[in-house]
This record gives sequence, structure tokens and C-alpha cells, in this order.
Amino acid sequence: MSSSISVPPCGTEVFHGDYVTWPSFRDLFTAIYINNKKLSPVEKLYHLFQKTSGEAREINKNIPLTAEGFEIAWANLKSQYENKRILINNQLRILFNLPHCTQESASCLKKLHRDITNCISVLRLYKIDVGSWDPIFVFQCSTKLPKLTLSLWEQSVEEKTELPKWEDLCKFLTERFHTLESVSDMMGSQDFASRQKRNTNDSTRQFKVHHTTVNKQRCTLCKESHVLKSCPKFMNMSPKQRISAASRDKSCLNCLAQGHTASKCFSKGVCVNCGAKHHTLLHISKEPPQNHAGVANGSNVTQGQSKQSTEAPSTSQDVRAYHTSVSNRTMLATAWIYVMKDGLSYKVRALIDPCSDDTFISNKIQKLLNLPTKSVSAEISGLGGEYLAKCSKIAYFSIASIVKPAFSVDIDALVVQDVTGNVPTHSFGNMTPGQLPNLEYADPHFYQTGPVDLLIGGNLYPLILLEEVKLGILGSLVAQHTVFGWIVTGPTNGAKSRRLVRFSHCTRVSIDEQLTRFWEIEEVAKKTTYSVDDLACEEIYKKSTIRTANGRYRVDLPFRPENLLGSSTTTNRYVALYQFLRNERSLARKPELKSMYDEVINEYLSLGHMEKVDSPRNN
Repeated sequence: MSSSISVPPCGTEVFHGDYVTWPSFRDLFTAIYINNKKLSPVEKLYHLFQKTSGEAREINKNIPLTAEGFEIAWANLKSQYENKRILINNQLRILFNLPHCTQESASCLKKLHRDITNCISVLRLYKIDVGSWDPIFVFQCSTKLPKLTLSLWEQSVEEKTELPKWEDLCKFLTERFHTLESVSDMMGSQDFASRQKRNTNDSTRQFKVHHTTVNKQRCTLCKESHVLKSCPKFMNMSPKQRISAASRDKSCLNCLAQGHTASKCFSKGVCVNCGAKHHTLLHISKEPPQNHAGVANGSNVTQGQSKQSTEAPSTSQDVRAYHTSVSNRTMLATAWIYVMKDGLSYKVRALIDPCSDDTFISNKIQKLLNLPTKSVSAEISGLGGEYLAKCSKIAYFSIASIVKPAFSVDIDALVVQDVTGNVPTHSFGNMTPGQLPNLEYADPHFYQTGPVDLLIGGNLYPLILLEEVKLGILGSLVAQHTVFGWIVTGPTNGAKSRRLVRFSHCTRVSIDEQLTRFWEIEEVAKKTTYSVDDLACEEIYKKSTIRTANGRYRVDLPFRPENLLGSSTTTNRYVALYQFLRNERSLARKPELKSMYDEVINEYLSLGHMEKVDSPRNN
């Protein structure tokens, strides 16, 4: 007996010509159309044409819609897309490019579990023996798990020295995302959704960075990455030359910063010599000149002392002084590592900073390697919670060790314009490889200043540490063993640097110059004068501007009277007539262009933009 239940018809999706969807299309089309005995071959070919597009349709575009054409068309599709090697490669590509789970969420773990199980199912469908692939599946899945889930998985493994089975990890993942779903349900959907929303990349994320030596300012004199008041070239100038250089570069004479003038400067600093509102480096003393080379070059200065450099007075008297103090320099941990993407590796210098909440990478490296990014709103703050910068994207890539090739980890890093300045801030010439212990250093020349393009923060610091530590290197340095090699940190003995602390204010003593400047600032702008032509145009605008009934404005064009057509002598009319006849002769040789020209003229006539003159005007 036939069933009385009406089953809706089954159809297939349109096949556009890709290897991934071909098996599904092939089997569905065979079941619905090819195995349907009620359909003739020409009807099957008609349905095949309807269910293919793009490249798949182009293959059979020349096949006629006949009974004999179906077998040819179907054979063409099978020969083109029955490529078992490509189908298997697609599944392997999915397996080895699984996305990293960035959140402890059931949906993220579900997707990871589903992607792997689907790959295994399809490989088995293609008769691939995956029975011995358990280590590959377990490794690929483990490297993509979030930290907490990975820790729980490792705790659940009973035999730590044996290779776990994929079946065990599959069961663990199923129980894990079921647990997360139950927890989220018990906590309440509203509360859980609000917490999840705060963790997404669309919300503003805050990170603290305690290595805050990023300097994006460029010196206007030497184009190096320091401000004008820190420039050695600027320090070696006389006060007059400094004033000229600051004025030429439009720097504030009060704080030597750019972007504002001294009258709009909010700095509360004063000159350390006279207490006036000007920068100390721009101050010229009235005392007889003394030798100031020692101060400028940083020689003969001890901690807690300051020296004043003086120069002979000039017509406009400025005051100038230096205050020099001594500070220790600290060695920061640096390492050379590989940044990897799509099997390619690039060697970069990294700063290891456990006080940073997150990892950072320079915009230069992100663009150079074309690292994949995602939009994010992140605020970066430094010591004291001071806002430093805002980051708009986060990059995803892998890092690997140069000395231990087996170590690699997938990370995400905030993309910033500059990670930091040169590290260390200056090279230590008193250090040589012969004085250092014979270790495999992560940065063999850690004592030489150089740029940094990656900052490894506290989120990755525990993953790279090893147990060995060596103290007392060169008396005060500490070496820590990591997966990248030995990193060196600590204060440096005898590495005293003369750091110039400068106060930025300047004032002019000359009353005449101050009064002149005051009147120049307060002077009212001169009255604008108009030419005869400007006044004529203004008069035409006032007399002829009207608003029409349809809301549009009409104004006469400001022609000079002597240039109006036919208004002076008949010469102008003959010139215009000559140009008209010349244009007509040119159009006569180009019928298509003349037709278009006539259409435009007729359109102008119909719109009222021009009118026909029946008789010539000789005025």
C-alpha cells in the first residue's frame, strides 16, 4: 500500500564549481534526477543546466539540449571535479589551520570539536586509514584549547608518559562544553550574556604596560626619536642659536614642545636662574662668559651637583642654564625569536616584560608579514594608570624558539605603531663576549642598543621560563634560562649616565621687542580692498539675483561690457560666426558626434536654456 502522507519535493543546491561541495551535489543529483526513471535524458540535462552555474556551467555551455547530451555533460563534470587528492587536501587544510579558542565558552569548544570530527568523518569516507592518527588529532586540538581547558585535560590524563587517544579527548571535550553550558544556564542568561559581552573584541579592553619608554616624537633638528630638548645637537648650540632653532621649527619657547605657542602654554615651570616664565636652556646670563663645554659634554659632573653656563649679554637678553644629574642604567631582557605565518618565519627582536598584561607587536612587522588581524578597542595605560595610547586591532600569529625549534605557540598581540624605543637605551661598551659566561643567550648582543618589534607580556611569561638561574654575572646581572635561551636583566655596575634634566622657558628682557610683539598680536586686520572688477561683479550679483517660482536662484554671468557678444562692434559677431561655421564643418565629418551635438542643442531649446533668434541682431 502506498503511503497517504504527502512528502515535500527534494531539491539540490546550485553547484557553482568547487571541489568541496561536489560530492554532496553529485550524490543528491544522482538520487533525485539520474535515478528517476520517469525523467528522460533531455529532461535530466535540462535540470543539470538549471542546477549549475559559474565554472560548472561554462564546462557544458556548448553541449546541445538533446538526449545524447546528458551523458556527455555529466561525464564532463565528473572528470573535472572527481579529484580525490584535492578533496582530501581540503580536509587536511581545515585540520591543520584550526582557529585558536580565545574564550572558555561552550560555543568555541563545540566548534573546535565539530571541525575535527567532521574532518575525521570525511577522511574515512574517502577510504583514508586514520586509525593511527590519534597523536596528530590530539596535538592539533590541544594546541587550540584555552589555558584552563588545556590544564583540565592534562589533569585528566592518567598516564602522563603515554600518548592519549583521540577518543579520550573527544569525550573530555563533550563533557567540558556540556559543563560550561550548564554553568552558564544556572548563572542566568542575562548575567552571563553581559559578562560575555564585556569579553568580546567589540568592547573596550584595557591593558597595563609597565615598560613605558615608547617615544613617538621626532626631533626637528636631527630627526631622531627624541624631543627637541633632549637633542645633543640642540644642547651644543648657544642660547641665541637655540632660540633661532626653536622659532624656526615653530616650537613653544616656554616648554620647547610643538603644537602651540608660548602664550598658550600650560606649563607651570619657571627658569631655575631668574624665576621668569621661559625655558632655562634659552636663558642668557648677564655674567661674564665661562667655559661650559664640560656641562654640555657631560664631563666633570658628579651626582647631586649642577653647573650653570653663562654667555655675554646681547641686545635681547635671554638666560640659559643646565642641570645635570646622574642615574644608573638597567639591562632589560631581550631575545631573538621567530614570528611565523603560513609556514614562513621571520626573525625579530623581542623585549620580555612580565609586568605587561598583554603582548604587543609593531605595525611594521604586522604589515610586513601580512598577519591576520581583528578589530579591537584597547586602551593602553602605563605607570600610575596614565593613559598612553589606543589600539584598534589585534594580530594572530605563532612564535617559535630559535634555539629550541620544537617550541612554538599561537598567540595574539595588540598592534601598536612602536613597541618601545631602543633597548637598552645605550650600548655598554665595557661588556665583551669574552667577559660573559659561556651561555646560549637569547640575544647574543643584549648589551648593545637596538630596536624592538615585539613585547612578550606576562600572559606568555610563564610559558617560556625554565628552571635554571645564574646570579652575579659581571657582579650585578641575573641570567634566567628560557625556551629562547638565556635572558639577562639587572642593574649595570659603573654604567652611570649623565641625564640632562632641562627646564623649558624663555623670556625676552627687551621692553621694545615685547611691546612690538604685543602690538603685532593685538593688531586689527587691515580692511580688505576690492578692485573695479570685484565691485562690478558685486553689483551684478545684487541687481540680477532673483528666486524663480520653482525655488531655484538665477543670476546673470559677470561679463565685461566690451566682451559681450554683439555689444561693441560687429567684429565680435563675425568671430563668433566663424567659430560656429568651423564647428559645423568639423561635425559634418563625424555624423555620430553631430547627432549627439544636435540632441544637446535641442535639449537646451526645450529646457529654455537658449532661444532661437529669427533675424540677426546688428547692435
